[in-house]
Amino acid sequence: DYTLGWARMFGLAGGMDRRKLPDVFRPGGNEAGPKIYRLAPWDPDKRILLMVHGIFDTPQMWRGVVNGLFRHPEIAAHYQPWVFSWPTGLPLLPAAAALRREFDAALAAADPGGRTFAARHVTVAGHSMGGLLARTMTSGSGEAVWRAMFTLPPEELPVDADDREVLREACFFRPDVRVERVMFLCVPHRGSGIASSVIGSTLAKLQDIPMSVAGPLLRLLTLNPEVIQPEVLGGAFLPLHASIPDLSPHSPVLRALQGCPVTTEHHSIIALRFPWPARWNSDGAVSWRSAHLASAESETLVRGGHQSYTDRRCLEAMRRILSEPLYKPVP
Repeated sequence: DYTLGWARMFGLAGGMDRRKLPDVFRPGGNEAGPKIYRLAPWDPDKRILLMVHGIFDTPQMWRGVVNGLFRHPEIAAHYQPWVFSWPTGLPLLPAAAALRREFDAALAAADPGGRTFAARHVTVAGHSMGGLLARTMTSGSGEAVWRAMFTLPPEELPVDADDREVLREACFFRPDVRVERVMFLCVPHRGSGIASSVIGSTLAKLQDIPMSVAGPLLRLLTLNPEVIQPEVLGGAFLPLHASIPDLSPHSPVLRALQGCPVTTEHHSIIALRFPWPARWNSDGAVSWRSAHLASAESETLVRGGHQSYTDRRCLEAMRRILSEPLYKPVP
């Protein structure tokens, strides 16, 4: 039982679920911050399965998934589970940058030379907003995200060196060659209408983002607002200010991310809550139209709501995706 190993190794299980709401509305209060945890001892010969949770959730959501998958000998023999924990009030771009940074650090600690089989064969599974974070590991931004936010190139932005580096790290990313596959579970690639609804806007007003995250953009807004794109200034909230506005279909950042093709092999698992055709359906939070990627290697539809990741059909789809490459030649 990997859940027992989790509690024993990190002492996190008891209080983790109690952080769901505080992490959304006061992410600065999470002293652990973004961090990757291994649920089993490091094995240099097993692929890494890195799981990223979404908003209003914690890594505890993966308990049923991990135990459901790893009870199968072929999964347990070839994979080792890792989870990324992050305060889900953080905006999309800083949270995604933290995922990439923490993954680099965790892998460097486990394998400083990066020469092992595990270090070169990684699968990422992302649920909901966690899938958007994972997407930045498997696509290239070019200048699209930066241009969606700023009118000047990085070197001309009137900020100090530290702020420039924070903004650059958030806005520029490229495919991680170590990631060979990604699974998107109920991911709002085109946003969620809930985020732009009255409920979403009300909740967003309650989010208090620490200055260590929001500071660079807020300083620009105060001193040099002309360098921020008018579309960004025209929104009710800034894209680097909180997570809920980032999930709006009208978010400039989210629209820029849509224009960054996923270059790694990717699969979609989409939940449909209602008994009617997919194109008019949703999981209650994310519509099929938002979760669908025409470029996906496979798309599995399961009946259920947004939290259907432990559904039998979802686990079967994940097991199939994880098992297929095991029998292919690996360079």
